[in-house]
Amino acid sequence: MRKLISKASRVTSLLVILVTIMGLLAITVFASTARPVGTVSGRRVYHSNLPYDATYQRNTAWAGTIKVTVDGAESYEAYCANLGVPWCRDKDHTQGSDTIDAHVIWILNNYYPHVPGLPDTVSTYNERAAAVQLAIWHFTNSLNIDSGGDPTNIFDAARAIIAAAQTASVPETPTTLTLEPSSDSNPVGFLHTVTATLKDQNDALLSGKTVSFTVTGANSASGSAVTNSSGQATFTYTGSTAGSDTITATVTYTVPLGLRWIRSGCQDLIMAQEAPGQVSGSAIKEWVTVTNPGSIGDFVWDDGPSPNHVQDTSDIGHGINGITVYLYEDENGNGVIDSGDDLLQTTTTANDGGYLFTGLPAGNYIVKVDNSVIEGDMGLSPVLRYQGGDFAKDSNGPASTPWTEKVTLTTGQQDLTIDFGYTSSPTAVTLSSFAAKSSAGGSVSGLWLGLAGLTVLAAGTLFWAKRRVG
Repeated sequence: MRKLISKASRVTSLLVILVTIMGLLAITVFASTARPVGTVSGRRVYHSNLPYDATYQRNTAWAGTIKVTVDGAESYEAYCANLGVPWCRDKDHTQGSDTIDAHVIWILNNYYPHVPGLPDTVSTYNERAAAVQLAIWHFTNSLNIDSGGDPTNIFDAARAIIAAAQTASVPETPTTLTLEPSSDSNPVGFLHTVTATLKDQNDALLSGKTVSFTVTGANSASGSAVTNSSGQATFTYTGSTAGSDTITATVTYTVPLGLRWIRSGCQDLIMAQEAPGQVSGSAIKEWVTVTNPGSIGDFVWDDGPSPNHVQDTSDIGHGINGITVYLYEDENGNGVIDSGDDLLQTTTTANDGGYLFTGLPAGNYIVKVDNSVIEGDMGLSPVLRYQGGDFAKDSNGPASTPWTEKVTLTTGQQDLTIDFGYTSSPTAVTLSSFAAKSSAGGSVSGLWLGLAGLTVLAAGTLFWAKRRVG
């Protein structure tokens, strides 16, 4: 089946914001223009590798943040992306390319102005902004400030930022969301399950993230699930109306984002701004009405402490109610529930032990009884299978998995012979230990650990057991 791998969605807001953390796909938020209107924090710095400025007759640059307005409204702080290029006051800039060095993104997320108190090795906002700007130029323009520089404390802070950015652990960020199956078709009334797989910017599986599912179209449904250790979350719903559905899975998150504004001949501006991000995927489901449908049933019963392994008049009123029965697709017809076999329907036995699956097209199926309740909670065990020569009255299920049965339906066939019988009488007893004493008739009363009401019978050296019921 084809995979539908989504691209990160585009969200509309005031800002055009690029996300690219160590290879993260871009998430862009559209706005029209940004305009630099002045400086905010920073100061002039000096280093031999900075451009020569004739006015100061030194290698120098002003380093710090620029105040920009977005769409003529809100103002933000921005850093310069290019060294030696003038910034153009009161000139509109448009969105730039969708890539910025990931180190720059990390710096924007962890230092001034997003984190106002860092770097804390310098004491003022002006010094912090200047140090961050120098570190950004190192990555955007290969500015070498390995040594020297004036003021020394600002260059020392910039060098520490550069070192931290080069060794930093980049946070996991949701990047791609895959839905499987990407398209499918089922009869109306069946269950449909989609599996969402979430990966980060490094193609690693992401666990512990909430995936929201929404179904629109012929049917409507919604729900959410948290990704497991395999980065997967599942969602199941029933299509009650014929037609086409779109299933959408969404993961939302918040990250500090970097953004670039450009204008020909002017300094590129990079901003840090926290904004919502979203990654989503979708799949298509077609629901069809089955012409001349078939059905499968029909009985789960308790055959009593002395079972005859078939249904008869003594079993009337002995149906086991409240047991979940599952219907699976048997895609390869092997009678085994494989990973590719979809769960199609579930039902619960009624008060008479009956169950019924309807609306079925021709095909291969597997019926499964929830034996965990019958054998675990109720302490029953399967009767012998395929006894008596009458399929309508015997108990089904292979010896290896007596709680399942393979069924092949033809068009319009009603197969109401899939029954499951259980007994409260043990078919075999293992005596781990018992205490015995003589009794009349050569019998020995015994206590078997783990099962009360058990009588152990002896004839010579042969021992057998029966359970007292009632």
